Amino acid sequence: MKQQAAVKDKNGALVRVGDFVRVVQIPDDVRPTKDEAPLVESMLGEVFQVEDIDPLGCAEVTKWWRLDKGHSRSQSLNLAAHEMERVERKRNEV
Repeated sequence: MKQQAAVKDKNGALVRVGDFVRVVQIPDDVRPTKDEAPLVESMLGEVFQVEDIDPLGCAEVTKWWRLDKGHSRSQSLNLAAHEMERVERKRNEV
């Protein structure tokens, strides 16, 4: 399956790899454990840079947390159009 160069957000705006999107809904198929739920829910309303567009046309974003002693943790979401909103942001504002 060919990867899409761009997808649309909930308002019909084009979203490409490198663009910034706000998570407006956590995907229905994400079912975190009790311990993971607060981390996943913390992504709602936050802005992330799109890392990839998957074969199904979802924009992939990731949040990282720094834990103690040099450890880290991440959570990725693959967002469909109705779950994200493109945000105009300059790359140096990251």
